[in-house]
Amino acid sequence: RIKPSLADPFDPDDLSVGPCMHSVVRDYIAPLTREAGGMSWALLRRPSGVKCDIFLTHCWQEGAYEFINKVLASWPIGYRAAWCCILANPQNLDVAGMLREPQDSPFAKALQAASHVMVVPTRHACIYSRIWCVYEAFLAVEQKKVVFTASPPITSALMRSVAFGVTIITMCIACGFCTACATDWDDEHLGSEALPRSMLFLSLALSAASLLLWRRPWCIRYLNILGTAVTSYAWGIRIGEEQRTNTIEHAEFAMCFTFFAANEVDRIRQLRACTSAAELARDYVGVAGAQASHQGDRAKILAAIGDEREAVDASIRVLVSCGMSTPDLRAAAAAGVDMRSAADVRWSLCAVSLLSWVLGMDFLNMVEWHEAMGMHMGGALVLAVAWVCSEADQRAFIAMAACKLTLLSWATLGLAVWMKHRHRLGSRRADAISESAVAVQCDHLASWVLELIAQAVLLVTMLGRGRLVRMPYIGPWLVQVLGPGCRCRTRKGAATAGDARQREVWPQRWSTLSSV
Repeated sequence: RIKPSLADPFDPDDLSVGPCMHSVVRDYIAPLTREAGGMSWALLRRPSGVKCDIFLTHCWQEGAYEFINKVLASWPIGYRAAWCCILANPQNLDVAGMLREPQDSPFAKALQAASHVMVVPTRHACIYSRIWCVYEAFLAVEQKKVVFTASPPITSALMRSVAFGVTIITMCIACGFCTACATDWDDEHLGSEALPRSMLFLSLALSAASLLLWRRPWCIRYLNILGTAVTSYAWGIRIGEEQRTNTIEHAEFAMCFTFFAANEVDRIRQLRACTSAAELARDYVGVAGAQASHQGDRAKILAAIGDEREAVDASIRVLVSCGMSTPDLRAAAAAGVDMRSAADVRWSLCAVSLLSWVLGMDFLNMVEWHEAMGMHMGGALVLAVAWVCSEADQRAFIAMAACKLTLLSWATLGLAVWMKHRHRLGSRRADAISESAVAVQCDHLASWVLELIAQAVLLVTMLGRGRLVRMPYIGPWLVQVLGPGCRCRTRKGAATAGDARQREVWPQRWSTLSSV
């Protein structure tokens, strides 16, 4: 049994942090493996070994429960095994002798075999204040590995939001139902159609506001509450008018609920990611400031890194900003693109893109352009395959770019309706044939624009952030415009002064929000 000590006074009843890795190795792993013959804990459990998919970078000052919770919450789908130093190294043998040459160490060999590197931050210290973690970052940059940050689980916060949301939905639907049953709509000025429809448009306005304010989680929380309440009340009115309700209206309300639910999940995930970024950036002073237990190891590792110190620093800065560090993200950061949250997959954007695609299909079916419908469905299939086969940073870029481009389809449909309405008002004396011809022309123009937007989404998906940012002249600008945020200009020196300022501001800002 691991007991608290002066060096590690943990609370045995606290299941969120637990004993540090020094205590775990000293009081549990080392005695257990010593009795079994001196092998590592991993070989004790699996004598034949297992292929390493993920390399875990972490600090021994972290709590065991904290480490396990973050790793399990951030484990990628489809991966089987990870390499962790405290479990994979034989703790009863001469581990220091295995580390005399950094390039031949078990760390270097395991990282070379892995395809991904999971960085597990801790509340106790910055893991990149340790020289071996910096060396692992250097190897990841040199070997072009996919690096991502582990975040705490969101289950408890999500359950609280679900319980609160179900309460709001139930109460507001009941209020709307009672309003519909107690009101004689024939005598009301608003009428039975205007009130629910206006409230639905208010929900759409709140959705648009949340898309613009997505970097302010405290605003997103109240927008989600208000949007859910308004949508539930309007839906309750429609349920109370059972004879006037149709399937399309129910689908519209369901899509609004889906958006606000996805937006709440994105908000919680963003808060957890910002907490991890603050832990990762705390007290980080660069490669040159990293320390080691043995100064000889520090000198050898700094000599091995050599002139790549700035590249390692830049990779760590990208990791803090995005939660990931890949060759594409590092190339975009070097080009001056704003990388904040550039690798966060936002499910609310996926919901908006799906809704835009459904509206586009419905419009093409209405104008009977069946060839374009086939191309639209084929493009959606290609987009789905590209999504499944992509890393998280590419998925985030696809979702953001698709949302921004497909929102143009809403503007296109609105423009077509406005043009037809304007012609109808301005040509009251014209015959019906002229009015019909203008309507057909507007519909065909909107159809062509919809198809052009769909092809643009496919082109951006196929190119990806990496190829797009390397295009001369316009590449960085396109990545900036299609990426997160509303900025239309790239930032010069974003990988140096801008990120240094961000490291100073973000930890304090997000630490106050982590409890929301």
